[in-house]
Amino acid sequence: MATKVNVVVEEQEWLKEWVVPYRIDDKWQLYHVASGELIAGEYEEIRAPTNTGIAFVMLERKWGLLGIKTTLKTEFIFPCLYRFLGDFSEGLACASENGNGLIGFINHLGKEILPFHYSGASKFQEGLASVRIDKEKFFIDKTGKRLFDRPDGCISGFYDGMASFAKEIGTFRNESIFHYGFIDNTGKEVIPCIYEDLNYFSEGLAAVKNEKKKGGLFGFVDKTGKEIIPFIYDRADPFDNGLATVKKDGFWGSIDRTGKEVLPFIFNSPYGFDEGLATVKIAGKKGFMDKTGKTVIPCQYDTAHGFSNGTAEVSKNKLYGFINKEGQEVVPCIYKHVKERTTEFALVEKVRTKEIGWIDMENNQYWGKNGKMLKKKKTTKI
Repeated sequence: MATKVNVVVEEQEWLKEWVVPYRIDDKWQLYHVASGELIAGEYEEIRAPTNTGIAFVMLERKWGLLGIKTTLKTEFIFPCLYRFLGDFSEGLACASENGNGLIGFINHLGKEILPFHYSGASKFQEGLASVRIDKEKFFIDKTGKRLFDRPDGCISGFYDGMASFAKEIGTFRNESIFHYGFIDNTGKEVIPCIYEDLNYFSEGLAAVKNEKKKGGLFGFVDKTGKEIIPFIYDRADPFDNGLATVKKDGFWGSIDRTGKEVLPFIFNSPYGFDEGLATVKIAGKKGFMDKTGKTVIPCQYDTAHGFSNGTAEVSKNKLYGFINKEGQEVVPCIYKHVKERTTEFALVEKVRTKEIGWIDMENNQYWGKNGKMLKKKKTTKI
């Protein structure tokens, strides 16, 4: 039986600004980036810095969920009761109360939704979770109803209604050899284990690799296993917004869902589109192109990461900064490292002083040094 917990009012208004973990000595506190204030409370560990006003915190080696009010005061949504507490997925989180290791599912208020009697459990994906009781492995829905047994060798959760699984077909030099296939969300094997490798389903198609005797190349199949795009690629990534990044004859390009070439096979490394732009590498330097293949930000950077909230991390001469979609350096390349990135802020390190602190995307700075806040205001009281 789960421990009864006192929970706060469900309609609580939590802070919608960035709060991140900040370590002083061996304790963790929460730091409100915009104001430079440390929020009262010391914890053994803090997880999931967010702008949703909640944080996972640990006290006495147990996890709880903390809410942060707009006044920067805090209140436990549920106390630190759980030896294990997973991230929330589809409204539920795996949790374990005590030393017996049995797992159940709770909601965002700490209410027990499914009992603590599972030996193992995964997060919910597309309404299904894989669980284990002793040696039995099976899938359940959010009511806890047992739906179907989990196949031996099931290696993924459900994506686009399908999950991949593996079967051992033999050994080579004392190592197992596997082939892969798919089950649907009723547990039915719909694509047999005939492929050497595969990727997850996305937009109704999955990249799969045929056997070496058939070429050992990738193509795309639909949910019945029918070949939609021929097996002519060295590598293939899942479809995203109608395009898939694929490799042929040593170079990368893009195709649409019919297999038509959209971007030519001229790129040395794979890329993915974020907010309409993808990194591209030419002559050893990186820039960004749009979905027509046009280079819209010149290839002048040593490294470049995908866009998030309108900005992207780049580096020149081993120094880091951020650019916008027009290629303007909103944060100049002057920092030694970018240690962490949220949608609005980045944790960076200066070159000479080795000061570490947060900056926003206009290069406003909120610095810390040697565990001491340089822009610290008084700590807000609970």
